[in-house]
Amino acid sequence: MLVNLRIRSRAAEITVKRLGAYARTRWPRGAMHSLARRGLQIVTENSPEGKTQKLKNLWRIEHQTAARKVITSDCEYTKYVEEGIGPSPGRYVPVIERRLVKPSKRNPNIGTHPGFPGRWFVRKSAQQLKVEAQEIFNREVNV
Repeated sequence: MLVNLRIRSRAAEITVKRLGAYARTRWPRGAMHSLARRGLQIVTENSPEGKTQKLKNLWRIEHQTAARKVITSDCEYTKYVEEGIGPSPGRYVPVIERRLVKPSKRNPNIGTHPGFPGRWFVRKSAQQLKVEAQEIFNREVNV
C-alpha cells in the first residue's frame, strides 16, 4: 500500500498528516506514532549544537489526532536559527556585555550587526522524513 502523507515544515515544527482516503481508513496500530518518533529523532540529530543543548533537547511530539502529528520545539529562538537573521543596526560590546542600539554624543556610529544565514535544519529534517516515510509505513504494515 502506498502511503499518502503531507509532511510540512515551518520555523519550529514539522507536521505529519494523512491525506485523502488514508485519513479515513484504519492504519496499522502505531504507524503514525512511529513516523512521528522517527521525525523527532531526525530533527534532534539535525539540530545545531550549542553551549546549552537547549535547541536539541526541547523538541517534542504533539498528539493532535490519529491522522495528524506535530513535532514542535519549545525553544524560543528555534525560528531564528532555522531562518536566520538579517542585518540590523547596533553592535555587541563585550566590555559592557550589551548591544548598542542607540547613537549617543560620545558614540554616534553604533555600527551594524551583520546577522547570520539560516541553518534550515527543520526543512532538511522534513525532507529526510519524507524519504523514509514509505519504508516506515511498510515496516509497520508487515509487523
